[in-house]
Amino acid sequence: MFKIQLAAQGAEHGPGHDPRTDHLQPVIDFLLAKGNRPSHWWHESGFWFDQGGELHYTFTDPIDAAELREHFAFPPSIRLSDDGTIKDGPNHFDIYYDRPAKPMSFEGLAATTTTPMQSPQATPEPPAADDGTADERLRQIIAKMRPGLGS
Repeated sequence: MFKIQLAAQGAEHGPGHDPRTDHLQPVIDFLLAKGNRPSHWWHESGFWFDQGGELHYTFTDPIDAAELREHFAFPPSIRLSDDGTIKDGPNHFDIYYDRPAKPMSFEGLAATTTTPMQSPQATPEPPAADDGTADERLRQIIAKMRPGLGS
């Protein structure tokens, strides 16, 4: 089967050309033609930058890595993972399935036995009986620091 050889870098000339992304545009077009959709649809081009300046193109459905390998020959600088994630390290650009967040759940976690926490409204235990030694010790310290105050 004929494979499309992808370049390691996009073209730098001509209007609308982007050297960071043009070389992977055939992969994006292929995934769009298969019915996959950009997950960041509110960006006109589907591309978006994170706070660190990395460029992303994410899809709403999983990406079939085996199918991409059948149709495209990736250069060594571009990694295609088994989960369909495409990472172009030199251009700081990736394409991947934007997995929806799963709701947090504690189901299935093993139960552990712990000592229950004391309620803040619980009556505190009374302090130990004061035998007067703390007050006497405090008077001795004050007397050493400032003669005449401890009496």
